[in-house]
Amino acid sequence: MVEIEAERKKGLFVCLVLICAKRDGGGGGGGGGLGGGKATGMEDYRRQGGIQQLLVAEQEARQIVNTARTAKLNRLKQAKAEAEEEVAKYRTHMEKEYQKTVSESTGFSGVNVKRLDEETVKKIDHMKKQAAKVSPEVVKLLMTQVTNV
Repeated sequence: MVEIEAERKKGLFVCLVLICAKRDGGGGGGGGGLGGGKATGMEDYRRQGGIQQLLVAEQEARQIVNTARTAKLNRLKQAKAEAEEEVAKYRTHMEKEYQKTVSESTGFSGVNVKRLDEETVKKIDHMKKQAAKVSPEVVKLLMTQVTNV
């Protein structure tokens, strides 16, 4: 709405400039009237009024542009704040998911470590039994090899 109003004021400003230009120099003879080139007091008054209208229109246009600029900056600040809030929520959500995943894998890791320890103990016991079975044969073989020199 502000932009439409600014465009309307800009259009009025351009029209006023064209009207003043036509009055000032459009007639070719200077004053544009029958006076032969010199401006009368009434024409000076009209020019001053036109200039005043132009100045007022320019000031209003500047005010509208400043208002629109301020509104735009406020919208940008609001959008930035909303985006930061959304990012914070997403970051929190992802952190919770990560912590959940870590805790689940750590729980499994504890179970896995315990299972691996039990398997290792069983394998060590099995190896000790196997070594005990073949130990007399290994000793006999070594004695035979050492004494055969």
